[in-house]
Amino acid sequence: MSSLGFGPPPQGHGMYPALSTVTPRQSGVLPPGIYDATIKDISQYQYFPRTQQRLALENIIREVSKYIWGEDPNAEIFINGSFATTKPEPGDVDMYVRSNAPIWNNNYDTFRDWIANTSDDLEKAIADGQIDPWINHQQPELDDIFVDYFQKSRAGEIKGIIRLIQQLSY
Repeated sequence: MSSLGFGPPPQGHGMYPALSTVTPRQSGVLPPGIYDATIKDISQYQYFPRTQQRLALENIIREVSKYIWGEDPNAEIFINGSFATTKPEPGDVDMYVRSNAPIWNNNYDTFRDWIANTSDDLEKAIADGQIDPWINHQQPELDDIFVDYFQKSRAGEIKGIIRLIQQLSY
């Protein structure tokens, strides 16, 4: 049983089944569950259309995850929002980060300071709501709450989410 309350899954890159092993529902959402994927896996997932908007969001995910894993190589990053659907022009990426790194004591202040000093494009993406990171620092009792919340659509449909897996090079 993982810290997120799920039993052992079939093989993927890590703890959960690989994204490439699932077919989205007719509604475009992933079937219930958590699916492991690198950014490369996401970009090659046959059911996600290759649009400029998706490429832009992938680049944002790449930069943000690189920073998060640079601060805490053991951080777990979960992806949701319209990006984790077959929607050709997803509006955003919802990101849940589970980390015990001391840098997150200030939670968003540290993260937003990094963004402000990194890239005007990334700062604009955050301001425009293209990526919405939720950082859970040393509060494991909230894991199941966040993951459960992430697995429900606005219509109440239970859906799958993506756990981002590190790749050796970007």
